[in-house]
Amino acid sequence: FNVSTSGIINSSGDYTGELIFPSTAEIGGTNYTMHTTGYQSFHSKSMSSVIIPDSYTQLTNRTFRNCQSLTSVTLGSGVITDIATLAEFSFMDSTNLSAINFSANNATYSSIDGVVFNKDTTQLLFCPIGKTGTYIVPNNVTSFRAYAFDQCAKLISITFEDTSTVTLLPDRLVQRCSNLETFQIPSSVTALGDNIFYGCPKLENVNVQTG
Repeated sequence: FNVSTSGIINSSGDYTGELIFPSTAEIGGTNYTMHTTGYQSFHSKSMSSVIIPDSYTQLTNRTFRNCQSLTSVTLGSGVITDIATLAEFSFMDSTNLSAINFSANNATYSSIDGVVFNKDTTQLLFCPIGKTGTYIVPNNVTSFRAYAFDQCAKLISITFEDTSTVTLLPDRLVQRCSNLETFQIPSSVTALGDNIFYGCPKLENVNVQTG
């Protein structure tokens, strides 16, 4: 790693297997706590998993862009990066990333089965784009962030548990899910956002849940 007094600036060479970020680094004989990553610092690297310790607070834009071997990321208690950066840019084009797991001690975010939620798991914030097959939205979810499933091209269907209380499906919720075939709308839903199914050419079944 190439580091500054605040964090990792960039990385040299390539990585395979599990990559564990350092919590501290020695510069000029002084130990510094690492808490940030640099722009595109691990662009196109080959590690399969990443563990980021509690000292890190920020993942910058495109930290893990186009990491095609990356399947899972574990984030510590300190990460407070804004959700737009996390969801749309930090892991951009890493198409096999299927799980983002937050420490149970993180005060801002949580995870269930590798999908990212707010702390109390009532709002589904975003699904990693490498998630495959069928995704069942947990009953505790009452709302979604817009674009929550954007570019989840490996999902075939999205369904809800029978007692869902979701009332709004927000704008572009499942846009660019290019292989999505089935989407279930809970019976509790009373409002639909704009362009929910934009860029879903294989979507054939949109079913309204009964009773």
